[in-house]
Amino acid sequence: MSSQKGEQIYINSSIILGFPNETGKTFEGYEKTVRFVLSVLVNMVRKLIIIALAFSWVTQAKSQDILLTLTGKEVPCIIEKVDTFFVFYTSLGPLKAVEKSSVLKITPQKLLMKGGSERNVVFDLAAYDVNGPYLYYREKVDSKRKDRYNYFSCTTISFDTLLPYQDTIFLSKREKVLYAQDSLHKKFEFSIEEQRAYTYGRRSARRNFVSPWSTIGGVATGFFGGFALPFFYGAGPAVVYCSINASIKPKMGATDPQDADFVTNDYFIEGYRSQAQLLKVQNSVLGAIPALAVGIVTRLFIAQ
Repeated sequence: MSSQKGEQIYINSSIILGFPNETGKTFEGYEKTVRFVLSVLVNMVRKLIIIALAFSWVTQAKSQDILLTLTGKEVPCIIEKVDTFFVFYTSLGPLKAVEKSSVLKITPQKLLMKGGSERNVVFDLAAYDVNGPYLYYREKVDSKRKDRYNYFSCTTISFDTLLPYQDTIFLSKREKVLYAQDSLHKKFEFSIEEQRAYTYGRRSARRNFVSPWSTIGGVATGFFGGFALPFFYGAGPAVVYCSINASIKPKMGATDPQDADFVTNDYFIEGYRSQAQLLKVQNSVLGAIPALAVGIVTRLFIAQ
């Protein structure tokens, strides 16, 4: 009875699969064949997926990349390679503008003009204004090699072809952290996340902090010293003012929306205030030096 049930099950299985049921051996052979075919199909599907992903990567060509220094300075460039010790990249020149009306199509490293010509330049996404009349780009300058440990990270950016008045950009950003903690070296004593917050704070100050009173104070003390004091003592008031101004760290001011998650972080705040302090001194000096010269010239002119 049990053998009949087993035979019946075998017969039903073979009928459903459409295989001859002469022997169990024949069925096993067909079963192996089906498994082989299925494995081949699975491998083909996997390869097609890999090819599709590779194709999607190619269609998104590399655009302007960003190197972020430990002090928060952003360096626009085209990153070529990063190895254990160095970063290899192509530096870019200053921003230049072209009217949107003269451009047919935008690719990451080329502008196609309506007249049929091409400009082999790097489109600047950071300066792109959807509603403005201009497009901004940078020209490639030269290849450079820098110590990677001067940088916190490098961000590679890619996007599809754009039209001049397109208001939506589909882009891809990939950040690679170059910083590594080293407790034996004071410059690298922070952890990666602590250094990230500190670097972002300095970057935010570079972008947003302004100190007009530092410039005004430098101009006032510089002009006063140059005009009212003898030549060898003329710089005295400006030097004293700049020294006092440098000793005072300003409070954190305006920040970028992208830094919202860091504004209460102590390392972010310290980085912001440190960079703001440097900017105050810079503004004071830039105001004092020309004002000192003007003061001296004015005094000499009146004395004649």
